[in-house]
Amino acid sequence: MTTNVKITTNGNYVAELKNAGGTVLGKAGPGSMKESPSIYIPHNETVTVSERPATEEETAAANEAADLAAGGDE
Repeated sequence: MTTNVKITTNGNYVAELKNAGGTVLGKAGPGSMKESPSIYIPHNETVTVSERPATEEETAAANEAADLAAGGDE
């Protein structure tokens, strides 16, 4: 069985799970209590979790998605 995790972040931040080579395996954010889908970690892999400020593009995309979910573009 492979290990899987979910990460959650809040606000104008993005949490990322990266493998030892620096490849992003999964991420969450920005937004209010944003949770990632399950992120699968391969056998014998070392990973790190880090949080960074969201880029302007990520924030704009999150705001657009929230507006659409709220029915803002009807």
